[in-house]
Amino acid sequence: MKVKHFCTAVLAACLMLFIAQGAASRQFGIPVSSSARTAAVGSAAATAAAEASAALEDAGNRPWFCRGLDCPSFEVVETRGSLQLRRYKSAGFLVTRVEADSLLQAQVIASKRLLGYLAGDNEDSVKLAPTVPLNSVLLTADKASGTVKGHFFFAIYLPEEVQGDAPRPSNRDVRLIRLHRRAFWVQTFDSPLLTESSLIARGWDLITELQHLKRKVDDRFFVFSLYEPPLPFVPHHYELAVRAKCRRHGDAPTEAVLAAGQGVDDVHGDVHAWMSSAGIESGGVSLPGDDDDDYPLPEEGGGDPADNECEDDGPELSELLASM
Repeated sequence: MKVKHFCTAVLAACLMLFIAQGAASRQFGIPVSSSARTAAVGSAAATAAAEASAALEDAGNRPWFCRGLDCPSFEVVETRGSLQLRRYKSAGFLVTRVEADSLLQAQVIASKRLLGYLAGDNEDSVKLAPTVPLNSVLLTADKASGTVKGHFFFAIYLPEEVQGDAPRPSNRDVRLIRLHRRAFWVQTFDSPLLTESSLIARGWDLITELQHLKRKVDDRFFVFSLYEPPLPFVPHHYELAVRAKCRRHGDAPTEAVLAAGQGVDDVHGDVHAWMSSAGIESGGVSLPGDDDDDYPLPEEGGGDPADNECEDDGPELSELLASM
């Protein structure tokens, strides 16, 4: 895909996702003018956005990059330079699977489905508040060529008001799932021009860097999180995440036994490693899963934090999303 087509697609996907944010999104709009004036406006917008973000974080006890919107809660377990090992709390998500020739083509399709749910395409016809981020799960294909598969998963955090009691999606391509406590290595970055090829290269580089640091990670997929439209001269917050494959501070929790779907599928298997401790809400039924003992800290009886050769959790690949 040509860069200009990619940029058009990414802008379309982002605008669809964030248009529901109303006033919160309008702070990112900048007028079209001369390059000097645009840069000046962008600088002023950056300062204003930073001040607003700090206020939002204080007011809502959320990370500044959530811009006051509901977003997944986490704590930082370890920091290594630009990398953070985050332990995310149990939470509900809305997920869809898309097959497409490119990531951005898939994002456009996924955004329509996920936004449709928030706009009222659910069994209660209730309109829900927007959340961040839009998570794109890219399944790695060939490391030598730095490619990914043409199957993508997209997930958004369910609004706090319906966490644990969300209405069923009307669209059969959309699923409600609940992810239990889990850990990811996360790298934040900002890029004035993000292309699909550069994003995929960054994902592979992150996996390689973690492996060089002797961190055991799941190299079968990585997650790209988009918090705001990628407009020029405006603060961005992008994240790439790779799942920690072992529990540095304790033993693996008891895995939930999930019902089989439509048979073993390596594409689903790759992403199931990420969701192996989840409960899926199918037909309004949430299957049981461990919720409290994943990634315990040393003060919680979880073990030696200095042990770099942590125990591999080696989860069995469930068929959590095999029916999608």
